[in-house]
Amino acid sequence: MSFKQLKLVLKVGQLLAITPGYKETENQTFLRKLYAFFMIGLITIGVSVSGVYRYRYYVNFIQMKAVIQILLDSALYILNIYAVLMAVCKRTQWFKLIKNLKKTQNVTNEKSHLWAFIASNFFYWGMEVHMTYLFTKIMDVEFYKQFAIEYLQMYSQFLIYFLLHVLLKMIISRYRSITNILNDQLGLIRKLERRQLRPRYPMTCLRKLKYDICLLKETVDIFNNIFGWPILFSIIFTSLQVLIYLQVIFTRGFKTVETVVYSFSIIFWHSAWTFIDIFLCDLVTYEVEKIFSVTYSLEKYFICENKKGSEELQKFIDVLKDNIPSFSAARFFAINRTTIFGIFNAIITFLIVLIQFETNQGSGGIHSIFDCHLYCPCNETQHE
Repeated sequence: MSFKQLKLVLKVGQLLAITPGYKETENQTFLRKLYAFFMIGLITIGVSVSGVYRYRYYVNFIQMKAVIQILLDSALYILNIYAVLMAVCKRTQWFKLIKNLKKTQNVTNEKSHLWAFIASNFFYWGMEVHMTYLFTKIMDVEFYKQFAIEYLQMYSQFLIYFLLHVLLKMIISRYRSITNILNDQLGLIRKLERRQLRPRYPMTCLRKLKYDICLLKETVDIFNNIFGWPILFSIIFTSLQVLIYLQVIFTRGFKTVETVVYSFSIIFWHSAWTFIDIFLCDLVTYEVEKIFSVTYSLEKYFICENKKGSEELQKFIDVLKDNIPSFSAARFFAINRTTIFGIFNAIITFLIVLIQFETNQGSGGIHSIFDCHLYCPCNETQHE
C-alpha cells in the first residue's frame, strides 16, 4: 500500500468527518470542528428516528435476542461517533502516525493499489443496491424510515475497515523492508566468507535500522491509541451481526435465492474485513520474528572473528527486544490469530444458546425485521 491510496481514503473519510485531511492533519479550522459535530448530530438524530420506527419489532423479540439487537445497533452507533471524535481530538496522533510512516524506510516497491479501493467500493455499493431493491420491494417506504441512516453508518464503517487495512499493510511493508535489508547483508556476508573478507565487513546499516525499529514501535503504539476502540467495536459488531444472521438461517431457513445471496454476502463482507485486519495485525508480529531469525543468522558470522560487528548486532537485538510491536483492542485483549478462534467460539456458543431460547420460548408475533420480511410467508401483510 502507498501514500497515494492512504491519501485517497483520508479524502473520502474527511467528507464523512471520520478522518482528518491528508495535508491538514496538524491544524483544523472552526468550520471543520463544526462540521464534525454536525455529523454527530445527524447520526444521532437518524439513529433515534430509526429506533422509534424499529421499536414495534424489538418489543416482540425474546429478551436475549432483543439485547443482542440493541447491542448491535449500539456498537455501530458508538463506532460512528467515536470515529468522528477521533478525527477531531486525536489529530496530533494522526499527524505523528503519518509522519513516522514517511520517515521509515521502505524498499519493497510499494504500489498504490488504487484498484483495491475501487473494487471494494464497487462490491460494497453492489450489496447496498441489492439490499435496497430487495427491501424496498417488500417494505416500501417503511424500509427507509427504519434504515436510511445506515447508508451513512455502514459506509463510514467500511472506510474504517479499509483504512485499517491500508495502514497495517504500510506498517508490514516497513518491517518487511528491514528483513530484506538484513537478508541482503546476510547474502553478501556469505559471499565474502568464500573470499575470506567477511571478518572485516562493517555492519554500517544497523544504526539506521535501530532507528526504524524504534520509530515503527512508536507507530504501532499510536495506531493502538487511535484505532483500539474502533477495532473493538468492529469485532463486537461483526460477531453480533454474524450471530443474528446465522440464527435466522438455522431457525427459519431460506425462502428465496435473493435471501441466500443477501445473507451470505453480509456475513462474508463483515467477517472478511474483520478477519483480514486481524491477520494483518498478526502478520506484523510475524515479520518481527523473521527479523530476529535473520539477525541471529548474522550474529553467528561475527561472534568469534569480528568483535565490533558482534557488539553492534547484540545492540540491535537488544533494541529489537525492547521494541516488539503488539496490537490490542482498546487494551481489553491482544489482537492475533487466536482472536479469530475466540470470535468463532463466542459466536457458536451464543448461537446455540439463542436457538435454544428461540425454540423453548418462541418469539411470538413479529420475529424481527429481517426474519419477517425475508423468511416468513406473511410478507404480503406487512404493508397493512
